[in-house]
Amino acid sequence: MGRIFGEPFGDTSAVPTFAVCALASRHAKVAVSGDGGDEVLGGYRRYQWHRMTEAVRAWLPAGVRRHVVGQLARIYPKMDSAPRWLRAKYTLTELSLDSALSYFRMVTKVHHETRRALFAPAVLAELDGYDPGARIQAAMDSVDDRDPLRQAQVADIDTYLVGDILTKVDRASMANSLEVRAPLLDHRFVEWGLGLPPALKLHRGTGKYVFRRAMEDRLPADFGVVALGAAFVSAVEALTFIGVEEALVRQKVLTRAHYDTGFTLNAIRGVFLSLLLIGLVVPAAGFFGEPRMSEVLFFLALATFATAFTNISLIDFRRDFAFHREFAVLFVPRIISMTLFRSYWALIVGILSQCSVTVVIGYVMHPYRPRFSVAAWDDLAGYSMWNWITALANLVRERSNAFMLGHVMGAAQVGVYAIGSEVALLPTTELISPFARAAFSGFSAARNEGDDTALTFLQMVGGVMMLSLPAGFGLSLLADPLVALAFGPLWTDAVPVVQVLGAAGALSVFSYLAGTFLNAHALLRTVLAISVAGAAVRVGLLVLLLVVWPWGLTGSAVSVAASVLVGDVLCVAVMRRRFGVTLGMLASQMWRSFAATAAMTACLLATGLGGQAILGGAAAQVWYLAAGVLVGAGSYTASLLAFWLLAGRPDGGETHVLRMVGMVVTHAGARLRRS
Repeated sequence: MGRIFGEPFGDTSAVPTFAVCALASRHAKVAVSGDGGDEVLGGYRRYQWHRMTEAVRAWLPAGVRRHVVGQLARIYPKMDSAPRWLRAKYTLTELSLDSALSYFRMVTKVHHETRRALFAPAVLAELDGYDPGARIQAAMDSVDDRDPLRQAQVADIDTYLVGDILTKVDRASMANSLEVRAPLLDHRFVEWGLGLPPALKLHRGTGKYVFRRAMEDRLPADFGVVALGAAFVSAVEALTFIGVEEALVRQKVLTRAHYDTGFTLNAIRGVFLSLLLIGLVVPAAGFFGEPRMSEVLFFLALATFATAFTNISLIDFRRDFAFHREFAVLFVPRIISMTLFRSYWALIVGILSQCSVTVVIGYVMHPYRPRFSVAAWDDLAGYSMWNWITALANLVRERSNAFMLGHVMGAAQVGVYAIGSEVALLPTTELISPFARAAFSGFSAARNEGDDTALTFLQMVGGVMMLSLPAGFGLSLLADPLVALAFGPLWTDAVPVVQVLGAAGALSVFSYLAGTFLNAHALLRTVLAISVAGAAVRVGLLVLLLVVWPWGLTGSAVSVAASVLVGDVLCVAVMRRRFGVTLGMLASQMWRSFAATAAMTACLLATGLGGQAILGGAAAQVWYLAAGVLVGAGSYTASLLAFWLLAGRPDGGETHVLRMVGMVVTHAGARLRRS
């Protein structure tokens, strides 16, 4: 590299650029690059951030920025290894400065104070007061209309593009006898791009907007289309939700009439819903501006029709606590569908196969054969009505993200968000939610028998929190290598989503189990009020962070995190008022898990294994992910046991886990002795 550049060159991407040029020169003598596209059409993420800080800077008086915000920046800790959303020191520093100096600090590696500390007095004297930030200032001052986006673009073209990007590619390619041309830097295209209105370049959090729209019919957004279609189907499903299964689980005594009525109601609902979806195929595709939605919705309507005839008696598995059998019904079809999760059509086929296999397995595993009847309608109607109203509130809360993203940013961004949320919420979907389903049966049975359900609730919260906290925060800290390995470099935009939602999902244990507890006690108006509050917070923040302040995918994830926290706070208040569950009682169950998770987080950040992007190929990603999992699991387990011993070995989740481990070891030892 030194021989090629003839001087120190501070861009590490020169190494892979040289390697790519060496490989390309074996097959061609001329290549085309996309250099200049981000600068001309507003593609860099920092442009969005610069516009946001400029909006805040214009709103704050100069004195407040310099003295109040500047002081906050000085006292806020420097947390370079923490997740991005915790690194507020640079944000506060940038807000306290003027526009040009703020942008200079954003793009430079070595700031003024660092240069003054590094350079010897003789070097400083030779520089004679030279300020590299002055070039940024001059470039921004040359923009007549003072638009923050155009100012940043011109500054980058005048400095970063010429001094770094083009220099790097030119020297790396020439060293390999390869000529690289940059068609996006044709002077007519540059003039046209810089003259475009800002809204066509940076549109509601999406950079290079006009370029993306011009190319979207040539680039696949398959998973986004399916995710958007699934969200639309879920929304329509919620409009017809009647909560038959939950009503049957709560019944003290079930008769044949109850089963037949439940099956009949579900069948009527499913057939009506599938016909409604088919009727909405064309309007929905037009609303989202995505023609492929028509095909997706049609096949999802078929899947809905199939599930209308699911065996209603499967609720016996929940009533009888036979959760291993329910697990088979729920997860075997899911595994089959996951094996087909490879492409657009394969994903649709996977959904259809999952629904069909679920119906078949239900009748294989249970002898009940339904008859059409509504004889037990009166016993189910009241509870089902409140469940339906609550489902509408949950619909707004849970599906507003996909609808807002789809309408504002397009189907492709919905796909990225869906991937990120799917990964981040794995502890919720695969641990907390199934446990809540099981807990509903336990809470209902305990209530019917007059047992102390509050004590059971506390023990469940402590036990699930012990597993969900490290899993959620671990996903957040290891999001970079996890996303890169699982989905590839094209999905890096999902990393901030995983980082925010991983931590938020870990904290959703309380609201999940409290909601289940309140449902089992038929406090349906309270559940509805909590759902409405969460929906209001989420929708309000979505409008603020997607439309007013375009934070994009990160803003969508922040809205979810905020609604989770609001739900937790409201559930704590309700449980305290109605059932005497105090903060002290909750703390006694959860403090060890929180403390051990904090210790795990500190270990991952201190070792550099968590909270940062990983450079290198797949081998490096695998190593960092494996090392992060081992260090995280080891530090969490050791810390949890230490805190448990210090607390005097209370009868909590740790006790139950150790008993299970002891049983497994004893059983294994007995088998070894017999063999």
